[in-house]
Amino acid sequence: MERSIAESIEKLQEQVAEVDSDAQKWKADDSKVNNLHENVERIHSLQSHLKEQDRVELWKQCVRLWNVCVSLSSGKENRDQLSQISMRHAACLLSDAGGELPGGSPMDTAERTTTFWCKTGELNIKNARFEMAENCLSRATEKSKPLENAHQLPLDSLKLLLNLYTQRSICAREMKQSALASSLLAKARKLPGMLPAECSLEEKGVLSLLVLDAHITYALEANGECASDPTAVAEILQPTYEMIERLKYDAIEKNEEELLKQILDREQGCLTALAASHMVLESYEMAMRCLSILESSDGMDEKEASKIMYMQSKCLAELGQLEAAENTLKCMLDKKNFAPEAAYDVLYTFVKKGSFNNVPQLLEVIFAKSTEKNQLLASIIVQLLNLDSPASFSTAAAVLTNVKVANFLKGDAGKECKKIIWTCLWNHAGKHFLGKNFEMSSQAFAACLEFGEDSIKAKTARMAALSCLGMKDVEKASEYANLSEEHSPGSLATLFTKLKIVLSGADADASAVSQLVQAIAQAHDCTESHLRLVCREAIEADRFDVALSALEALHNLVRNGCDTMMTEAVILRCALRVVDEHMQMDQFTHYYNIAASRLSEVGTMKFLGSIEDKQVSLSWFAHIGWNKALAAGKEELWDFIPDIVDSADSYFEAIKNVATLNRSELCELVSRQQMCMLLGAAAALECHKKGRAGDDALVRARQFLSTWKDYGSGVQQIDVDSSLPSSHVYQCLLEFDLACREKNASALTQVLERAKTFPQFTGDSALRMASLTLGDDQYQNRQVAVACLYVALQLFLRADVPDYPSVAETMRTLIVKKKSTVSKKEEDELALYKEALQIVQGASSKYPQDEIHWLAATSWNQGALHSKFHRPRQAKLWMDIALQFAQRCKVLEGKQDAMREELQHVVHALGN
Repeated sequence: MERSIAESIEKLQEQVAEVDSDAQKWKADDSKVNNLHENVERIHSLQSHLKEQDRVELWKQCVRLWNVCVSLSSGKENRDQLSQISMRHAACLLSDAGGELPGGSPMDTAERTTTFWCKTGELNIKNARFEMAENCLSRATEKSKPLENAHQLPLDSLKLLLNLYTQRSICAREMKQSALASSLLAKARKLPGMLPAECSLEEKGVLSLLVLDAHITYALEANGECASDPTAVAEILQPTYEMIERLKYDAIEKNEEELLKQILDREQGCLTALAASHMVLESYEMAMRCLSILESSDGMDEKEASKIMYMQSKCLAELGQLEAAENTLKCMLDKKNFAPEAAYDVLYTFVKKGSFNNVPQLLEVIFAKSTEKNQLLASIIVQLLNLDSPASFSTAAAVLTNVKVANFLKGDAGKECKKIIWTCLWNHAGKHFLGKNFEMSSQAFAACLEFGEDSIKAKTARMAALSCLGMKDVEKASEYANLSEEHSPGSLATLFTKLKIVLSGADADASAVSQLVQAIAQAHDCTESHLRLVCREAIEADRFDVALSALEALHNLVRNGCDTMMTEAVILRCALRVVDEHMQMDQFTHYYNIAASRLSEVGTMKFLGSIEDKQVSLSWFAHIGWNKALAAGKEELWDFIPDIVDSADSYFEAIKNVATLNRSELCELVSRQQMCMLLGAAAALECHKKGRAGDDALVRARQFLSTWKDYGSGVQQIDVDSSLPSSHVYQCLLEFDLACREKNASALTQVLERAKTFPQFTGDSALRMASLTLGDDQYQNRQVAVACLYVALQLFLRADVPDYPSVAETMRTLIVKKKSTVSKKEEDELALYKEALQIVQGASSKYPQDEIHWLAATSWNQGALHSKFHRPRQAKLWMDIALQFAQRCKVLEGKQDAMREELQHVVHALGN
């Protein structure tokens, strides 16, 4: 251990000698300093093992190293600050390891070590290393304990303690530890009381002045402004001012004029800082009290007087005493050395309080003397516009039209400010435009025209036009739109603005609108979205006819080969969107068929033109037609559907030519075509029923159904499992309806037989067929109807859960229709009743009671009729079956005995 310590000390001697040599050259080698510091830390860690001669040597090297630092810091250029800090810190560690100062007292050691640590902390503060500074200063505080505990100390020792408290309070302020700072400064105020009683007033005064300086130094930032913690500043400065008052009294009493003069200087600084802190705390009345004391003091130079006036006018303005504040500000402006920035601050307070009357005149004086005209002018305009009131905007306009201001902005010196003002005006105008405050936005955009570059005047004029249009001032809007066109001929945005203005009129000229639309379409940067915007502008103006006439004119241009970026598909798509949302079905059908005919005439590729995703575009046309046809069906607008589905089918067919479809996609597309054909056939048949289109409707229905079959064959070739079973049933119903209207009995039977082969063919479907043959007298076929009813009856009974209400309804219809038309044989009719009885017996209680009652009643009436005409054998057959029905009918429970008695009479008559 001893050897290690000896080697380290020997190495220390060499290292200190090296840095001392470097110091002679006014430099410090960072690597050498770092090595030195590491060695010192090692020695410091071994201090408990040091001998007395080691400690003496350490003190020797400590003093030599400290002197090296002093030498470096006192050079012509104070270089290598961080190296100096590192060396000073090393010296401090050596003083710690050295223990008692050789040949000195404990007080001497405390003074020396406190000085070292305090100076090192101070240097860290200057380099903004506050945590390091606090570490050094807290070590200094520990070393200073013997000094602090003394009852009396000489002036130099007290100055050392004062410097320690001052530096540590500044460090605490920067680290936001205001409580620590307050306690340190409180200790500083007690230091004058530690001077020996025999000290002169001058010595006491010197120390007291230093204490005052410490407080004021804490209260002010490095730039001379009030510190960022105004509450702590006020708490510290208040006792400071009281201390000043006591010192003033002592100096006056002892007739110490020089001391009094210095105290008065401190008083001015203290009151100024105290007033500033109250202003930050918005305690303006307290600030005014401090300022009134300052105002009455003598010996204040004009610059300081101007500052006091600024603070007074600011406080008065904040307190709402605007007239007094304005008078004070005017007095300040009369001073030669007033600060324009301070005057502006007061002026902004007027603005903030809503007092605009004399702002332009006061600003002119401030502006004339300001060296930062760009910043000053831009700031006041920004603040005025941010207040966002008509009065503040008018004041801003008055400032900008001031002759001196206007001349400044026209020159090169005002270019920067001009840009800032334009940006602020633009943002102000935009905010009001979005908020629909068009009066304010029009004024602001008009002001922007005065400050904007030529490259942005077109846009500014356009926005001014839209603002005027929002105010319903069409004439002014047109003027601005024309101005925009002058600055940017052919601009798409300007053309849109002019279109909006024209459409806003009560009687928009269709030819003028058409010309504008053509100009828009011929613009080099026009796209489909722009054309949609044309339509939207017309639609917003409720001028759908104008929108369509414009689109038609544009369509004609394209068809005639005019060089535009539009394609027929795009134009007609826009037209369809307009009529789909806002107009009648006949207009939709008109434009939809035009598009389909153009697709057929010019071919798919030419029709779509430069559209990239051709499949998507064709799908849009196909599906909007399909959806429109479905909507027409819901509204029973049957006349339009055949043409629409014909056109939709042409788009579906065109998709096959432009897209490579896989099996699943192709099946889906063809299935949709089949549905189109079925819908077309259904609509054609409905038209025939309504007496419209005559036999042509039947011919067209036949064409639709024939095309459906062709598509069906195509689907089966692609994938036998991909056809839609439900569509086959629907096709059979339509085919049956058509055969019925064509009075083709054999076709009716064939369709019924084919329909029965589909599992999806239900009893309801069969009933639907029966109803078709039982409808209009001219298309009735009772025989086929009965066949359909038999099929329906079988299908209802074969269901997993038989539908007995439908069975009962079908049975009643079958009995009625067969009795009246098909068969005159009573045996057949009786067979139907027997079949019904079997169904009722099998249904248990599920067969509707009212239908059982009907069967019982009608069969009994039939037997009663035979009995009346003395046909007992037939009467017995009918009455016997009626009685069986009655036994299963709750309504007839009380009549069964009478029925049996009547039946016995018939049996007796039969026996005779």
